Amino acid sequence: MIADRLQYRAAIYAAVYTPPLRLTRDQAVGLYKAIADSGFASLALKYTPEENEKPFKIFMEEMGEGRRIDKVTVDIVQGRLRLLIDQEWPDSFGVACKKADQIVEVFGEIVSECEVQISEARVRAQVPIGISSSKDYMISTLMPTASTRLGNLGQIAFLGLRLQIAPELVGLSSHLCAPAREVTIEPLRQEPGFLYLEVMSNWGRQALRPVQGKPGQAELVPGPLALLSGPLKPSEYLGEVKEYMEDNLCPFLEKGQ
Repeated sequence: MIADRLQYRAAIYAAVYTPPLRLTRDQAVGLYKAIADSGFASLALKYTPEENEKPFKIFMEEMGEGRRIDKVTVDIVQGRLRLLIDQEWPDSFGVACKKADQIVEVFGEIVSECEVQISEARVRAQVPIGISSSKDYMISTLMPTASTRLGNLGQIAFLGLRLQIAPELVGLSSHLCAPAREVTIEPLRQEPGFLYLEVMSNWGRQALRPVQGKPGQAELVPGPLALLSGPLKPSEYLGEVKEYMEDNLCPFLEKGQ
């Protein structure tokens, strides 16, 4: 089973808040110290105040053992406050979820007056497929009927699939249901026998829904986060994406299915 061989490359969580609060230097230092004390002993801090043409930004980074890099960014994106937690090559997926939860808990104590408008979770993984060419695997498994015609395009050196999956915005039952998704499937360039997989899911407090019978028109409706009660936990969103990758995407990639 492909799902049993997944190797997680990154666990990324982002939240967008309103109002667009700019943290003071003292708040940034307090946030940094609290995050460092929660398990990031080698964390480094860079604070950029908003002045002249420089945008506000807080950036923290810890270089771990092997390829592990943990990064935390607080900035303003499109007029909203954003928290971005990017953990590359985490010690384990469970550890990444725990760290993300700790960071958001600390952050929430500083920006308690802000409200989350969008939550986004992105998981990157690689998986060995048992043959030397992941490109050939993709062609034979996902596009066998087109394989004989691909040669008409020339010598295919690289290919991939990118899918956008619209949310079902009817009958929402929880803040975790009905995310919008982007799915990427590619041969891993550095490892020809591996596939690269990426799933991004996001949930909004509001969402756009196409108006039936009126092509090109959409209406603003409550999104999944409108049902949110209690504090956010990144582990819930990251776990939902991991489950989708293992239970939906991996079976889709299985040869012969």
